[in-house]
Amino acid sequence: MELARRNGLRVLEDAAESHLALYRGGACTGTIGDMGIFSFTPSKPMTTGEGGMIVTPDPELAARCRLLRDFGDTGKFRWEVLGFNFRMPEVMGAIGLVQLAKLDRAVTLRRALAARYTEALGDEEAVILPTLRTPEDGNFQLYTIRLRPERLTVDRDAVIGALGVRGVGARLYYPPLHPQGVFARDGDRPRDDEFPNAMTFGRTALSLPIFPTLSAVEQEYVIAVLMDTLRAHRR
Repeated sequence: MELARRNGLRVLEDAAESHLALYRGGACTGTIGDMGIFSFTPSKPMTTGEGGMIVTPDPELAARCRLLRDFGDTGKFRWEVLGFNFRMPEVMGAIGLVQLAKLDRAVTLRRALAARYTEALGDEEAVILPTLRTPEDGNFQLYTIRLRPERLTVDRDAVIGALGVRGVGARLYYPPLHPQGVFARDGDRPRDDEFPNAMTFGRTALSLPIFPTLSAVEQEYVIAVLMDTLRAHRR
């Protein structure tokens, strides 16, 4: 971070879904760089229905963001820069205030659910669990595990399918980015072998259901179905 600043670089922190998470048990995510960006879409720990929030300690960056948010309008019918209509409607803001009041409780519940998953799956050799430096480092917007293909006779997609048959929703968040068309140059995409870790994650990861209102009974069912599936296909 300090090296970047000494070289005149701005650090933009993607904190989209890390509400209330801490970096190494200290500073809140979103406050480490020159600018932090949070998402308030419906799947995040708190929502306004759509949109998000930018935080920055730099008054010049804050002023620039306000200009871009509001058409670049510096006065009535005065536009000094090209801007956009990113203003949050008051109804969405009202939803956000109610959500903000519930955020601490929501994150506490997510962490408790994650702890139960970790406890239940800790001895399963076919699974790699998420790890944290401290309990506060994550808010468990997702609980993502990885499967060990060498321990199973089926692949990750087959496991997801087996869970789905029994009413447990699971999926991959998120696939590798480099194969996406937006990164193609002159029709060529980056090669898979340039990103071996991303490709391994994309083949083996899946996220289990986790949300503040997930009941203990529902979670135990998820755990039981996952364990049954792994036992049925253990190598």
